Amino acid sequence: MPVFIHPSRSGEYEIWVVEGFLKPLIVAFLAWRLGLTNVVVIGAGGSNWASHPKQWEQTLNRLQPKAIYLLPDAGVAENANKSGKNGPYKASLKLHSLLKSFGYGLRVKWWSQYSKEGKGNLDPDEVSTATILSA
Repeated sequence: MPVFIHPSRSGEYEIWVVEGFLKPLIVAFLAWRLGLTNVVVIGAGGSNWASHPKQWEQTLNRLQPKAIYLLPDAGVAENANKSGKNGPYKASLKLHSLLKSFGYGLRVKWWSQYSKEGKGNLDPDEVSTATILSA
């Protein structure tokens, strides 16, 4: 599970959770370019965020973030019933449960990314950081 932390952060940590391995790095660079060095981006291929409870525990103990946000890919709502037992929607519920067990909540950044089709339905690495911040 890749964890991207800016070497010269400022302020309290805020964690953004993104699907994949490369996409989280892109999202981190986009946030940091705007001076958001307090943003830590965590990713996991196949939305398997909750598959690493020990790493989550260590990361949360070290960072003590003020907030944790899930940045869902486009199409997650449209495909909620089609994703099967390991799909991104169910994976987000597992992550919520895991974070709750450590005393943290999970908020969702939503910019109307209902489906993969159409204008504005973009993944976190395709949308502007300003859009993510206002979501």
